[in-house]
Amino acid sequence: MRIIRFGLVGGFNTLVDYGILNLLVWVFAIQSTAVLAVANAGAFFAANLNSYFWNKRWTFKDSRHGTVGQYALFLGVSLVGLLVNSGLIYGVMQSGILADREFILRANFAKAVATAGSMAWNYVAYHYLVFSSRENPHESRPCQEGPAVESPSGGGDSP
Repeated sequence: MRIIRFGLVGGFNTLVDYGILNLLVWVFAIQSTAVLAVANAGAFFAANLNSYFWNKRWTFKDSRHGTVGQYALFLGVSLVGLLVNSGLIYGVMQSGILADREFILRANFAKAVATAGSMAWNYVAYHYLVFSSRENPHESRPCQEGPAVESPSGGGDSP
């Protein structure tokens, strides 16, 4: 089920990412691959904040209080994903694939290839590094049903 939630969050983040990227290309009339890579980074950061919120709360159900350190780790993992993503965009654009098509069509095709290439890295790294169930033991344990069992020490809050 987690992979499905990740896919749904990823789909929404992709809409945010593509929407902002296309808006920037349109507003600034971008026609340069290098400028496209910079615009891609801006779109990435907007989608990244959205991604952190939804992956933490819904995909990985991490109930720990979010910290600057956790977001920094999430951002670090995501920055590696951005390098993969932007590198693939640049590579596809430079490859000449769809060279006879409009720039915006080539840019969106390159972005689709890049999205597929960075998605696997992001899922694995978010799962094992950022929202690790080792740090959130309640996530991996099934809920106990039935009467509570008292500990041998008699329970309670006293030492």
